[in-house]
Amino acid sequence: MNQRHCAKLEYILGLLPGTESDPTQYVKQIILHSSQHIYQDRFYWSQKEDVLYLLSKEGKMTIQKYEEAVSKMIAYWKEHGKEVAIDTKKLLTAIGIAVSLATNREYMGYDCFEPLFLGIVDYLVSQCMQVK
Repeated sequence: MNQRHCAKLEYILGLLPGTESDPTQYVKQIILHSSQHIYQDRFYWSQKEDVLYLLSKEGKMTIQKYEEAVSKMIAYWKEHGKEVAIDTKKLLTAIGIAVSLATNREYMGYDCFEPLFLGIVDYLVSQCMQVK
């Protein structure tokens, strides 16, 4: 698996302690952080064929690692009294949608982008996650 992905997952899981009060906000922050990070590195990412990468052996391993990370998050929250259900495929799709929007923000107008983007992220998280 790519070192960048490993470092990103370690960072995300390192922020997990203390999130049991609001798991939804934590997932929103992951999406916002991922979008911002990839926006800053958009030249690097624009050089990759994303679809071909995801179909490759390394891409499948990356998806598996993200699925494992989501399982760890769910287990952590359960351990701390929160029942959380996350559709991992929807979450990864939500991250992809957010990243696509964020990397093209200059075409949307900066003054309009931020509030609309935050609303879209809220909606995406509501579609892939439930907290009981």
